[in-house]
Amino acid sequence: MTKIDEVALAFLEELKTLGSYRQLQNTGTLVDFQSNDYLGLGHDPGFSGSLISFLAEKSHGGTEALAAATGSRLISGSYEEVSRFEHYLAEYYGGGAALFFPNGYLANLALITAVSHLGVSFAYDEYVHASQRDALKLTRAQAYQFHHQNLEHLQRRLRGAGENNLAVVLVESLYSMEGDYFDLVQYRKVFSGNESHLILDAAHTGGLTGLKIGDGVISRQGYISYDEQLLPRISAMPNPENESAAGDILPENMTLLITFGKTFGVGGAAVICSTAIKELMINKARPFIYSTAPPPYQVLAAFFAHNYVKNKGIKFVTKLQDLCQYFRGQAQKHLGIDLPPGPIFPVLIPGNFQVMRAAEELRNQGLGVTAIRSPTVPKNSERLRIVLHAHNTDKEIDRLIATLKSFGV
Repeated sequence: MTKIDEVALAFLEELKTLGSYRQLQNTGTLVDFQSNDYLGLGHDPGFSGSLISFLAEKSHGGTEALAAATGSRLISGSYEEVSRFEHYLAEYYGGGAALFFPNGYLANLALITAVSHLGVSFAYDEYVHASQRDALKLTRAQAYQFHHQNLEHLQRRLRGAGENNLAVVLVESLYSMEGDYFDLVQYRKVFSGNESHLILDAAHTGGLTGLKIGDGVISRQGYISYDEQLLPRISAMPNPENESAAGDILPENMTLLITFGKTFGVGGAAVICSTAIKELMINKARPFIYSTAPPPYQVLAAFFAHNYVKNKGIKFVTKLQDLCQYFRGQAQKHLGIDLPPGPIFPVLIPGNFQVMRAAEELRNQGLGVTAIRSPTVPKNSERLRIVLHAHNTDKEIDRLIATLKSFGV
């Protein structure tokens, strides 16, 4: 055994004593209450079959290579499919431009590090994704954390940054560990006339257009809208192959990040932004400049999935909506707990070992639920992260509720 292996194993043993050790597990046979496949496309044979047929058609029977980008976007990795998809995304989400990435983590690294070259300061919600936090560590910019969903504290942080300093605010549309939603409408009221720029990470709401959240509904850009005219438009989503994609305009002073590995059921991500910010990323975002471009098949799969969800997604969203309401009602009735709107539901079980035991008991009952431990979440706020999908059933939810009740939730 080498010295570095000895040190690594000792480090891993320490993680085990803290209850923070991670290991891979096969979850294929479990009832899925843990993935981010919100519309259930990963379980839908109609979607998978149509996607495979689409890619086969685009490859012209194998005569057109779809497997490799062959280089970075600035060398040989910019091709017709990705340029066309970026143009479509910019129009659909109402931005001036779009830039495609292999995944959301790289997209956040690229966007935030590129913007940091402008001499800005950052303010970020304390529960933003690790990719945003890691991006901030790579910059030399001042970064101010504010209390979760606390706009008053954000105001104080921005005042502390200085009136003459351009600030960039980092938030998520749906916080993946808390299950709560950012209120863009209230944010714009509070910061009306403010020059701060908002980066909205909509990784967990992109594609959930039409999902009702309280008195609002998720817009195509992934934030909650209170526009009463939105719902009638959902059934008339454009087809990027032959129709105009023009949609609602992205709010001023806002950049949007959308991912395709969750609701859309494939992979990839895109930053929807102004033309100036896109050009800034192309010139200064090292994760973009020095990475091999996404292969054509990934871009085409995202293109297909986006179109599929726009044309057929509302039936999945409606099913998901009904299941979320049912689960919340059953949790209140049988467990006495109030839960957020969904589809992400945190159930607190403080302590790393305690929450792991709860997840293991659920696993023994054939139910896949992830235990979220510290330091991913603050100590003593460890939780089960329960996620609903359009493919789940009332009977599966009843089993989940009964099992949770059996060990005292």
